[in-house]
Amino acid sequence: MAVTSASTRSFTRTQLTWLVYFMLAYYSFMINGLGPVMPFLRTELRLSFTLSSLHYSAFALGMVLAGLFGDRVVRRLGRRRGLWGGGFGLVAGTVLLTAGSHPLVTVAGTLMMGTLGSLTFFLVNATLADYYADQRIIALTEANVIGGLAAAGAPLVIGQMQRAELGWRFGLLVVGALFGLAYFWLRRVPILEPRPASQAETTAGAGLKLGFWLNWLLLYLVVSIEFCVLYWGADYLMAGFGLPKTEAVTSLSLFLGAMLVGRFGGSRLAYRVRESWLLLAGLILVLVGFPLYAFSPYAGLSLAALALTGLGVANLYPVSLSLSIQAAAGKEDLASARAAMGSGLAILTMPLLLGWLADQTSLATAYIGLIAVLIGAAWLVYFVNRVVVISS
Repeated sequence: MAVTSASTRSFTRTQLTWLVYFMLAYYSFMINGLGPVMPFLRTELRLSFTLSSLHYSAFALGMVLAGLFGDRVVRRLGRRRGLWGGGFGLVAGTVLLTAGSHPLVTVAGTLMMGTLGSLTFFLVNATLADYYADQRIIALTEANVIGGLAAAGAPLVIGQMQRAELGWRFGLLVVGALFGLAYFWLRRVPILEPRPASQAETTAGAGLKLGFWLNWLLLYLVVSIEFCVLYWGADYLMAGFGLPKTEAVTSLSLFLGAMLVGRFGGSRLAYRVRESWLLLAGLILVLVGFPLYAFSPYAGLSLAALALTGLGVANLYPVSLSLSIQAAAGKEDLASARAAMGSGLAILTMPLLLGWLADQTSLATAYIGLIAVLIGAAWLVYFVNRVVVISS
């Protein structure tokens, strides 16, 4: 499971590349829009922290379901139908979320968004990994730059729509409408289909070795960090520093904007730097930034540290994803599906646990647990790259 830098040969972007980048941007806006809309939805429906977190958990449960069964669906339908069908499923779930006046309806909407939309998500990763092979780290980090741009725009768009009295719902529905337009414009772009699977590969989890699952665990930990900060960041700034709701939501753009800058830098560094170094550098930045963000008594310092945390978090997911797929060479759809399951499990368990702890104590106290997650991720990077690689 040796870690190597990306190939230095010319990296070529095609029509398929830009289509897949767009699909990730669409998905990223929607999933990252959940955090900014939650303070408004919680006020409207009078939800507790724990009940609010069920929306994130429902989306994550959908990701888990897509990760468990999505590769089988794709073998039946093909990547084209899976990619576009998942996108339209994301639109349908968004309509339920925005139209619902009861938590049962809104939670059902996020479950649909997670289940069907995540077909698109894991097919983006599988298609890029299959298409670019040894240059997948460049493609995946570039895709996540585009996704990061959409993610950073989510709180800005939602906050501005609310400030303009159009409402947070308008921002989500407009992006869903843009996806519909994109379908009529790009639907004829050829989609790279997977190679026929052997009988061994059709068995759930078959052929995925220890190296994959160690990197899968790392992916679980880093996604936990990212989404706990994203989903509860606005509420923390409101409770800790008394920021108005709209300003707190908009402030999340510091985190997401820094992630965008970090992923752009990572996409350039991926040409010449080992993936393990990108991981370690990111974890060091988060280990410095997150405690300052969570425990600083000054709002300005906390906001600056939030940006530093986003800069560190930026490349943790795309690099751990690349390493996971590398360790499952030849099984891109299966590995990407299981990676989506890992992301879903992280979002399913950690924000819910954090919300429950916040209800019992406070968000600041609950944040202490994330430091242990950070330390665990750093140790795992060391273990994989020193102990496992040396002994293999």
